[in-house]
Amino acid sequence: MSLVFDALQSPTDALCQLYEQNKSQGIDSFPATVTAHFSSIFKSNDAFQQIPMLDLHHPPESFADRSLVIFNAMVQDTSLSPELYLATRSNNTCGGWGLVDEVPSNDGIQYENLRECSTFWAVSIPGLSSWCYDETKVPPSSPYTVIQKHKYPVLDAPHIGAQIKVYDEKLSASFRATDTVSFIGILTFEPLSASIDVPNSKNVPTIHMLFSLPIPRTIAPRSFPEEALPTSIANLRKELIQWIADEGLGGDYVAAEWVFICAIARVRSRRPPVLPLSLTIAGFPAPVRFSLWSAMQHER
Repeated sequence: MSLVFDALQSPTDALCQLYEQNKSQGIDSFPATVTAHFSSIFKSNDAFQQIPMLDLHHPPESFADRSLVIFNAMVQDTSLSPELYLATRSNNTCGGWGLVDEVPSNDGIQYENLRECSTFWAVSIPGLSSWCYDETKVPPSSPYTVIQKHKYPVLDAPHIGAQIKVYDEKLSASFRATDTVSFIGILTFEPLSASIDVPNSKNVPTIHMLFSLPIPRTIAPRSFPEEALPTSIANLRKELIQWIADEGLGGDYVAAEWVFICAIARVRSRRPPVLPLSLTIAGFPAPVRFSLWSAMQHER
């Protein structure tokens, strides 16, 4: 528990101590060591639940600098250029994860210690229903000022956007646009990677990732507030397809299954959009029985 407490209280100190303990392994393997170490510390659900959540109820400005946070997010933009950082600072201490020399010395830079980190832009998971949130949370007292709102697929919807910096090369290579991920890392405010050379560029929330966990696309973060749910997903699927077949496709189960698959197909929200393949159904008979749905169709 002491490791959990230390990481929660000062993730920076925990990171620096880990660096000192692993100096003999070299700087190339250290990012993977960081991932393994912090993943192990917060492996249990009880420990993981102690990490504060970054969301609209707890916006970036509500945290102290270099706090440990979780950001449940969707990877929105992977096109940002990688950045160079000093893996070992001038005083031979840990570099990266937002740790830099206060007064950089151009003459004293050891170029052999330069390493590369990947940079992404991530946003709150779009389209979450209100029941997915904890009812005990009090809504924010003032609206959060959205940064780069053009990068969110739901127009004018409140959300959190953050720059994610990933130091573990193996992890960074696995992230794709629209992936939903729990990013656990150290929160700072830094210039946006794309505008780092622009004078007076605005600082944005930046998470220096320690480790991450994938969020399954088919599992909601909370249980639906209804006890009487079908216990078998397979049976529920069959019922939905059969309903589509009976109500609109003259009992054609195969055609209804294609309609069902198209309805739940994954869509990448981007400009221009990448939409699922179209489906054309023709020549099926009229519904065998009159229903409200068929009446609505005829009225159209």
